[in-house]
This record gives sequence, structure tokens and C-alpha cells, in this order.
Amino acid sequence: MTIMLWRGAFLLLLGQILFLASGYGVSVVLARWLGPEEFGAYGIVYSLLMVFELCVVAGIPNALQRFVGENPTKAFALHRVMLRWQIVYTAVVFGLAFLTARFFLGIFNDSRLAAILQIAIIDILFFSFYWYYAGMQIGLKNFGRQTVIASVYSVSKFAFITLLLLGGYGVTGAFIGNILGSLCGLALGMWWTRLPKQSAEISKPELLHFIVPNILYSIGMNLFFYIDLWAVKYYMSEAMVGFYNAASTIGRIPYSFAIALAGALLPSLAFAVAQSQKRESEHIIRQALRLTLLTVLPALALVSSSATPIATMFFGEAYAGAGGILRVLMAGLSIYAIFMVVNTIAMAKGGMKMCTIIVFALLPLDVLLNWYCVPRWGTVGAAAATTATMLMGVIANSLYVKRIFNAFINLRSLVRILFAATTVFALSHFIPTNNAWELLAKFAVLMIFYILLLRVFGEVDQNDIAQIKNTFSAKFGNRKTETPKPEVYAAALES
Repeated sequence: MTIMLWRGAFLLLLGQILFLASGYGVSVVLARWLGPEEFGAYGIVYSLLMVFELCVVAGIPNALQRFVGENPTKAFALHRVMLRWQIVYTAVVFGLAFLTARFFLGIFNDSRLAAILQIAIIDILFFSFYWYYAGMQIGLKNFGRQTVIASVYSVSKFAFITLLLLGGYGVTGAFIGNILGSLCGLALGMWWTRLPKQSAEISKPELLHFIVPNILYSIGMNLFFYIDLWAVKYYMSEAMVGFYNAASTIGRIPYSFAIALAGALLPSLAFAVAQSQKRESEHIIRQALRLTLLTVLPALALVSSSATPIATMFFGEAYAGAGGILRVLMAGLSIYAIFMVVNTIAMAKGGMKMCTIIVFALLPLDVLLNWYCVPRWGTVGAAAATTATMLMGVIANSLYVKRIFNAFINLRSLVRILFAATTVFALSHFIPTNNAWELLAKFAVLMIFYILLLRVFGEVDQNDIAQIKNTFSAKFGNRKTETPKPEVYAAALES
């Protein structure tokens, strides 16, 4: 099961890397093409689109990941029920989003973007079902297929957006390209979803008990990405919104890893919990948290120590003002990634309700902190408000996970990883760079040093190296990773 976690995280991370690359490619082109003010306007439209889309991609697709992951023999029965729900729910959300687009942009006194938002909202109809079929593949633990589907979506989205931008269609073209990318991902996901027709009893109340809080939870979690941006839009100039949008785009690097790990973690840990495998569950939790810190903390160290050069490397000299924001915001979004993984652990043992309560307790706090900090300290105040909110969230949910599982990351591992990442952060300040190539070379050297330091401390050992080799051989070699048989899942649910 641990090998499956490594392999699943690795494969889903490949898809996330392509998703990230296409997203950054689009952002880089748009930022350089439009300039800070118009790029800020694009960010506002995109943030509203994401909130609308979260309504349709959060609950039902996530339920597929969990319940199909627990018992793949119920996949067809679950599909018959939840596809109908997804169709009706998507139609309702699309209609409401389309009708309220002008109202939401009116809050920011920027109704000129309403027509663009209404075009962008069409993507809800297709992205909803792209994500639905992606959730099915993750639940079935077809991580390789999910990686390909995500890759097709990401690459086609980037290609269509780039072509439309070159054709002179501007921001509107970018959102049309977004729609076409979703169509490509949806087409492949549908084609690959062929389920054996097996009848099974489905508890609709149990599904709804998971889906409704999941939708609320996911919307709440993602509002943390946008509350600070909206506060900057409300209180500050258009250029500052562009700088903040640029910093937020770069700062989401750790979030992409968290999505990949959470996608592999939920079905694996849910299966172990369903089988009452206490020791295996504890091991998966420790490994998941360890993998998160091993990846997130060096990214935080490198980006925070070179924030302005990174901002200008991606978006050009016009975005040098994003550096100071990124230095603080990167900490907040790194903590957000940890928060997301901890929440996923809690969900595997029925902790969705508590996760949702914690998230909705934090949202008004985040609003109040932004309301207080942004007028006083500007964009850096917004970044600090996000960081403080996320830190409190991690502390609260970590205590909850420790209580329900009696397991958390090994303290020795935590100290070693923190020390190695802090050392990289300190050394980074002593290595000046003059261009993008020197910056990339600096990061490569520091990452090698980070890995060697962990090896010397014994944090990365032969077992980790073997896990990585197994992951690569399972993906690129002839050996297949053994997965539990359907009968095992059925026995797990009966126990």
C-alpha cells in the first residue's frame, strides 16, 4: 500500500506538473502581453470562475475518489447514480453563475468584465465532467490513465489559449481556449471509462452526507486563494492587483504537489481505514506528511530567498513589485499545502464535517485580517493575513488528526527536514544571480545540497531510494505494482 501511495503520488504529480506548466505558460504569456493592470483584471475574472467551478468539481468527483477507492466493485453502481446528479447539479450551477456574473463584478465596481466572465462561465459545463471522469480514474487507482487525461487537458488548454492569443483574441480568447482544453480532457476521460456492469447496493444518504460537506469544504478552502486578491482589488490600484496575481500564481507551486499527494492519499488511506489496518494507516499518514514537508519546505526556502528574481524571470521586469509580496505569500501558500494534506488525512476517517467546520471558522478570520492589514500594509499585509490564517488552520487540524489516528509525522524527521530547508534558505542569500540561467543553476545546486544533507542526516535512506526505484520501474519498466483485488475491498467493508 505504501508503494501504491508513492507511485500514485508520483503519477498524479506528473499530471500536476503539466497542469502547472500549462498554467504558468498561460500566465506568463498573458502577464507579458497585457501588463500588470490588465493581468490583474484577468485574475479577478479567473478567480470568480474558479469559485463557480468548485461548486461542481468538489463534491461528486471527490465522492467517486473515496467510495470507488473503498470498493471498486461498486464503481458502475456509483457511476449510474452520481452521473445523473452531476448533470442536474452542473446545469443549476451554470445557470446561477451566468445570471449573477454582473452582480459579483459590480461589487468591485468593474462591470466591464461581465461579458468576459459570462463567456468564461461556459467552461463549467465541460470542466465539471472532465473532473468527474478524472475522479473515477483516481478512485479506481488508474493513476497512469489519470496522468494522461490531465496531461491532455493541460497541453491542449495551453495550445488553444496560445493560438487564440496569437490570433489577437486577448483575454476572451484565453477563456475560450480554457473551454476547448476542458473538452479535450473530457473526451479522453469518457472514452477511457469502461466499467463492468455490476449491481450493488448504494446508500444515497451516505453519499450526500459526504458530498454536501465536501462541496462546502472545497469552496471554503479555495476562497483562501482569493479573499486576499479581492481585498487588494477593493482597496488598491489595478497595478497592485496585477502584482498580487503574479505572486499568487508563483506561490501555488506547493499546492500542485499537495493535490497530487492528496489524490493518491485519500483512496489508499480510506482502504486501510476500511480494513481496520491501524498500523498501515499510521504508516501512510507519517509517510504522507513526510513527503509533503520534504517537497514543500525546500520550495518555500528557494522561492522566498529569491522572490524578486523569480517574479521578473517569469513575468518580466514590469513585475519586480511582486517580489516583496511573493516572499511573504509563499509561506502562506506552503502552509496551505500542508493544511490540505492534513485535511485529506482526516477525511479518510470520516473527518469531513470537522474539516469543514475548521475551514468555515477560519474564513471570517481571514476576511477580518485582510480588512485590517490591507489598508495599513497594502499587498504585503494581504499576504501576511493569508499566512497567519493558514498557520492557525494547520495547528487546529493537526491536533484533530493526532486525536483520531494517534499518529503524526515523526518529530525527528520534522527537525531534520526543517534544518535542511533552513540551511538552503540561508545559503541562497549568499549566491547572487544575474539572469534566469544562473538562477536555475543556483536552485539545482541547492537542491542537490538539500538532498545530500538529508542523506547525511539519515532522513533519506536506502528504503526511500528503493521506493523511488520501485515507483519508476512500475511506471517505466515491465513490472506491475500489485493492487488489492476486488474481493479484498468487499471484505474490508464487511469487517
